Amino acid sequence: MSRALPPGLMISAPASGAGKTTVTLGLLRAWTMAGRKVQPFKSGPDYIDPAFHRAASGRVSLNLDSWAMGGAMLGVLAARAEGADLALAEGSMGLFDGVASRGATDNGSSASIARRMGWPVVLVLDVSGQAQTAAAGASGFAHYPGAPKLAGVILNRVASPRHERLARLGMEAAGLRVFGALPRRIDLTLPERHLGLVQAAEHPDLDRAIAEYAAFLSDHVDLDALEAAAREGSGAPEQRAEGAAADGRGDGSQAVLTSSRSAEASDESGRSLGAGEAPNPAGQSAITTGRREPAESAPAARDPHTQRAAAEDSGASSAGQPAQVKGGASISTPQPAQTPTAASTPPPPGRRIALAQDAAFSFIYPHLLAAWEAAGAQILPFSPLADEAPDPSADLVWLPGGYPELHAARLAGAARFHAALRDHAKTRPVHGECGGYMALGAALIDKDGARHQMAGLLGLVTSYEKRKMHLGYRMARLLAPSPGFAAGASLRGHEFHYSTIIEQPDPPLARVCDADGNEIPETGSVRGHVTGTFFHLIAGAA
Repeated sequence: MSRALPPGLMISAPASGAGKTTVTLGLLRAWTMAGRKVQPFKSGPDYIDPAFHRAASGRVSLNLDSWAMGGAMLGVLAARAEGADLALAEGSMGLFDGVASRGATDNGSSASIARRMGWPVVLVLDVSGQAQTAAAGASGFAHYPGAPKLAGVILNRVASPRHERLARLGMEAAGLRVFGALPRRIDLTLPERHLGLVQAAEHPDLDRAIAEYAAFLSDHVDLDALEAAAREGSGAPEQRAEGAAADGRGDGSQAVLTSSRSAEASDESGRSLGAGEAPNPAGQSAITTGRREPAESAPAARDPHTQRAAAEDSGASSAGQPAQVKGGASISTPQPAQTPTAASTPPPPGRRIALAQDAAFSFIYPHLLAAWEAAGAQILPFSPLADEAPDPSADLVWLPGGYPELHAARLAGAARFHAALRDHAKTRPVHGECGGYMALGAALIDKDGARHQMAGLLGLVTSYEKRKMHLGYRMARLLAPSPGFAAGASLRGHEFHYSTIIEQPDPPLARVCDADGNEIPETGSVRGHVTGTFFHLIAGAA
């Protein structure tokens, strides 16, 4: 049966930097304040923007990626919008920007997601330095081959009433609807660093900033007309038939949908509530923890309404072994996927997962956490920056990406963390992605050329002094087992960092190629129970 998904919009632009994020956050908060339930999404592999979306809407934002995700997986993730009044997706780069080689379902562009979901596009146009001419470029978006439906435009960085009038005249001549015009405001910008925006948890006053965006959008954009455009223009999502078929696939992707509707009550984020849990306020982590976080943990890792008892009741188990719970019953730990498909949500790599979560380690895709928890895994956050040890009962330790290069000296001095990590690695898996991979290595050289000792579980030495951008989709075929996957499995992911490999002496974990099939030297590493990659896992692949 088809799923009753709400109407939606894709907020896109001709290029990065046009103002998509400001518009998206303002709309999310403005509609939420007006009593609408708005489900946010992010097109593409960005792992920073979803945290801002959640802070603005109170609902967990999920990535939709047509290069890395199969149709069934896209359908299941889109079903997170069930029960919402609207879906609002933020695009990446320009509307049609993607990779040359088609992936799981398309080339990863925002246009491909808009077409697949049946969402009309609203273009955010930076009209600085032009007036009527902006309409000439915008009209091309409606006629480009394979273009999704264009609902209209929002003019941004308008210099004066005269400038707005001229730009509107051009749009009228081109037959393009203008939903609003945003005056130039240099104060309404989010701070950035080398990987993009500063993380939501690090923003000094994020809620106030988002409230200002909402007020700005409310003053200058016709919100009612935008909502009407979503309702009138949303077509039948292409993924519905595939998504419905996925219900019986048994490929693990249905777990995300089950997670979002398995209980009678849910908090503002859409996460199911257990007995005695209070609603989760906007901006807090989507992670369900089994312990109270210490005061030094980053704000994104705190979840004050979870209970220690949950960790004690579930029991510890190794991947693939039953975990004992109260009453003597057992729950089988999810098995690694031997032959994952492009539709698969990656299986949980263990029953109890110690997950590093602080300002140095925070880049993990929300759909992974949702799927792991829905499959019965328990997430146990800890903070390496606070020199915390991972929970000793964990089946494995997972270090996500982040900014270890900004905290290298502090991480080098985290003796308790390093000792516990080494002890865990003697008998159980430890895995790191990107920044987490760097932290598992022998050393990290910072931007000033200072060498900092890392965990030493791998021989990897990386340098941020010798900066080089590494960016793009990755296809990996495992040469050795990795948590959740057997040797030979194919994975899809994304890599984005500026660090250079100085030494990589351990055996490669995988044969890694870019989206066009060209092999790259960032193969990851394996040593005993320890594995690491520079790419962030998104999905399994055929």
